[in-house]
Amino acid sequence: MAPGGVAPSDPAAFVVVDPLNIQVGQIIKYQLATYSTTGVRTVLPVTEWRNSDETSAFGQIGSDSGLYEAGNVVTTTTEFIGTRYNGVDYFTAYQIKPAQASVQGQVVDSATGQPIRGASVEFYDSSGVLIGTVRQPFQGNFRASLPLNAATFTINSDTLPTNYRRVFSFDGNGFRAGDPNCYASSPSFSLGNNSFGTVFIPKTSEPEPDLTGCG
Repeated sequence: MAPGGVAPSDPAAFVVVDPLNIQVGQIIKYQLATYSTTGVRTVLPVTEWRNSDETSAFGQIGSDSGLYEAGNVVTTTTEFIGTRYNGVDYFTAYQIKPAQASVQGQVVDSATGQPIRGASVEFYDSSGVLIGTVRQPFQGNFRASLPLNAATFTINSDTLPTNYRRVFSFDGNGFRAGDPNCYASSPSFSLGNNSFGTVFIPKTSEPEPDLTGCG
């Protein structure tokens, strides 16, 4: 699957959506795609889509179109959407979440501003309980579905490429990725669309930012 594996049904408004952050009632379109090293996206022709939710309890997918319409029931387990191309099976996990804050942001290279594909942002409540995660896609913004009580966040250091430092900058301060004693404060969110901002991560060949956010 392409990173995130999902796009809105309107091709003119294409964005990549993390399938673990689908909200009830949302309509999206699954696509199987490849990316070149320069970021050129090519959609591969597939003829059938399959859903592990065989009773359509959480939503329905067009078996030939890949168009998925989430219902009004929140998933209690992780489900899977799959397809086959050139004899190879491809699957991606998905979850349906309640109507929450829809949050857009980016995790990028400090020097180039290019998205760092696969970098995972983790959000926590004021008690330090993990309440949401989202992955940075190959292009554009990540899109997370989050409860309104997000208090802090960090970057999962295990999801960063080896040539990047395990630190990040946000809102002018430096933080250590994955360190519970050095989480960044999350912006406040409301129902509907929210702008998160940009997280900057330097390569190992670049200076480490001052960890001014660590207290």
